[in-house]
Amino acid sequence: MATVAGKLIRILTILSLGGLIVVHSRFRQSADTVLAVDCSAQITPDRVAQADATVPAVAPIPQQSVSIVVDLPKNAVLMIASLDQCAARHGLCVERVCAGSTADCLRDAALRNDQDSSVFDFRIVDLRTSPLCCVPSEITAESPTKNHSKSPFAVPHTDISIANDGDQRLQRRRFVVPEFHGSGFVDRPVIGHLLFRGESAQVYAVDGLTSDESELTLTSQRVVELYEKRIGEVVNRRIGRVNDADGDSRLTFVLCNLSRDETSDCAGADEPILGCVRAADYSPESANPCDVVYLHCSIRSHSELEALLAHELTHAATFSRLANTSQSVFDLPVWLNEAIAHCVERQVSAQSSNLKNRLQQFCLKTSEFPIVVPDHGTSLSMRRGPARAAGCLFLETVLANLPSTALEELISCQGSGVHRLEQVSGRSFPELMRNWSLNLLSHSENCDCWNLPLFQPLDLTLTGTAVTWSLPSEKKCRVRITAAAESQLQITVVESGSR
Repeated sequence: MATVAGKLIRILTILSLGGLIVVHSRFRQSADTVLAVDCSAQITPDRVAQADATVPAVAPIPQQSVSIVVDLPKNAVLMIASLDQCAARHGLCVERVCAGSTADCLRDAALRNDQDSSVFDFRIVDLRTSPLCCVPSEITAESPTKNHSKSPFAVPHTDISIANDGDQRLQRRRFVVPEFHGSGFVDRPVIGHLLFRGESAQVYAVDGLTSDESELTLTSQRVVELYEKRIGEVVNRRIGRVNDADGDSRLTFVLCNLSRDETSDCAGADEPILGCVRAADYSPESANPCDVVYLHCSIRSHSELEALLAHELTHAATFSRLANTSQSVFDLPVWLNEAIAHCVERQVSAQSSNLKNRLQQFCLKTSEFPIVVPDHGTSLSMRRGPARAAGCLFLETVLANLPSTALEELISCQGSGVHRLEQVSGRSFPELMRNWSLNLLSHSENCDCWNLPLFQPLDLTLTGTAVTWSLPSEKKCRVRITAAAESQLQITVVESGSR
């Protein structure tokens, strides 16, 4: 599909001059939904849930709902987003209706109550005067432009050479390694031996690993060199320095097994856990402060290691910045913490396999995966799955026109994740959501979409802070969209002769 640059975008609302009518509709019976129980601790890669959620294929529309009647010109695209920040699944019904008179529509609209004006977002946007801010590699995650100097978030590439370490003494040290399994994680006390030491970083390996010692040593050298020659400085500039919590003047990496032998990854999550950091380790008030990054011992490829280090070091720097302020690590929502880490990771390694699969799955079902994922009450697969891609792409769009200090400000300011984004960008969440949705639509060659209904109503499910859209209408038509008021729909009609 072609981009929508230069097209006229109309954000339709209950107060717009034409094309949208809000009426009450009482129909359909509500259905029960099974909710997940989340018992977890503050630890990255995320807070691991004890149970996954069971949800129906199409969410039911509650008995109390509202309807929106929209006039679509020929070749127009109907885009529907939800501003609900609870990651709830909302049932929608899209159906074609006969075009009645304006008087009839206005008479129906008079049925609305005083709350209707707060349910739907309303503004008019003309892209000819308010152009989209298109972010390179938003969907495909292909390599960014070679001219890295043009973007404050681009990362210069540096040749990595092998550093010499004159101290060959093997030192031993105690660690507590988080070991993940299907329902959570356990802390496992271990002994590690020193593999390689650089000027500002050192790598230990847990005793008893089945991996070849020479391969572990080579990996440890690459870790130190990547950190000291490139990635450490990148994270320092974007986020800030990692606290030297244990006072040894070196950041410590530990090669270990992060999953139990019988499971390669956590139940309900498609991506294996290859690295993590503890928030408490970087706080000077911790009972056992230690600046440690845990890496799975199976990391082999250069690009995979590069992306993983960027991601985990961003977490470490984020926790350090929070520890140096009055904020608790719990003040920064996990979804935003992960989006920040993935954003830096993508700038360091655009071909990161850590996010590639999530991006592909997100594109297959944009309506299912939200930007905002609550820390509690959501499943592991939701918090570790393609929703990570949604959060990352959304944050990239927000950061596109901001200075390079934006990530530091985002971490340092107060409030919820959405409130932080509003403070740093100077724009409201509905504006940010609209801009991201339109950018997503403009790069939607590989994203899913649906046909406008002809005769039978079309039932859809839309997760809060997710978006979906139709194929272009073949001719002028009028459609009714019915949903619960809690869905807080944002309706956009994209008018164009072609897409």
